[in-house]
Amino acid sequence: MMFSKRLQIEDGLNPVFSELQKTRLSGKDIIDLTVSNPTLTGIAYPEILLQTDFSLKSYQADAKGDLTAREEIANYYNRIYTPEQIVLSSGTSEAYSWLMKLLCDPGDEILIPSPSYPLFEMIADLECVKSTYYLIQKTEVSWKIDTESIIKSITAKTRMIILVNPNNPTGMVIAKNDFQEILDISRRYSIPLVIDEVFSDYIHQGEYFRPRAEETPVFILNGISKTLGLPQMKLSWIIVDSENPKYMERLEIIADTYLSVNLPVQKSLMYMFSMKEIIQQNINKRISENLKFIQSLKRKELETPQAGWNCLLKLEITNEEDWIMQKIRDGVYAYPGYMFNFAEPGFFSASLLLEAEKFATGINRLLN
Repeated sequence: MMFSKRLQIEDGLNPVFSELQKTRLSGKDIIDLTVSNPTLTGIAYPEILLQTDFSLKSYQADAKGDLTAREEIANYYNRIYTPEQIVLSSGTSEAYSWLMKLLCDPGDEILIPSPSYPLFEMIADLECVKSTYYLIQKTEVSWKIDTESIIKSITAKTRMIILVNPNNPTGMVIAKNDFQEILDISRRYSIPLVIDEVFSDYIHQGEYFRPRAEETPVFILNGISKTLGLPQMKLSWIIVDSENPKYMERLEIIADTYLSVNLPVQKSLMYMFSMKEIIQQNINKRISENLKFIQSLKRKELETPQAGWNCLLKLEITNEEDWIMQKIRDGVYAYPGYMFNFAEPGFFSASLLLEAEKFATGINRLLN
């Protein structure tokens, strides 16, 4: 049996997920601190939003996406960008895939943050592109990009630098002066920046800075999975910030090849965005409740993120896998840090979206 070498995976479940499955099958109640889908955590949504049928009888394809939807996204950015700078995709995973097709040949390299969400390596493998890491380091007060590690990781084959701002799972928000330094690196080495800002509406500390393109393009990724808490609707976008029209021309050809975004969700985007304030208010209320709880514990093991809807625990353990398997048997589960490529052991990520009582019980089980 022959399979493509671009997908390097091992057969079967890893030990942690095997233990999780076995414990669930035993009937034991487990508080799952990894649940990050707001539709599964009891957060209230306008009832009419969930009942409305947006099925349409006619379809006219547009490679960039429906103009009314792109107009709505431009309004979301206060018209900093025009609808003509926006391309719709069915999710940020697809958006990354398209950008790798646009910028990379097989065997080229991309720079990705470490630690960060374990998405980029898989997409890069599927696109026959190599992932290289730059570092996000822990400081006394938060996390910070090590810009020297970006420079050291650049080679003649580097084709993009991916920034996740706010970062997941650290909750770091990139400071303006750090962004300027990264823009300088991008210009010096002629490497485009790809900025994933899906958590930009959920800032708890500090200010959010959105850089503009200088001599090299900046691609911004976002979507309604986080902005509106609607991951099931499958709509994201790419903003192309560049004076060179060839980037958009070629990206439009790629998008036209797939035409993956269904028309009903595009046509309903204006309606969904009209409920943005209510949805985000309910999500932020839940996050705020759980942040207050972890702050009330005054435990050095718990970190308060600058942004996003996850928090980190740093525990004095060396074998994350054995430890979390025991915690599963004790009735709680959180993501171990090795999933995010942390440089040192003992980090665990927990979702701030859970109901307050369930979140508090789960955190206490982890700490005890």
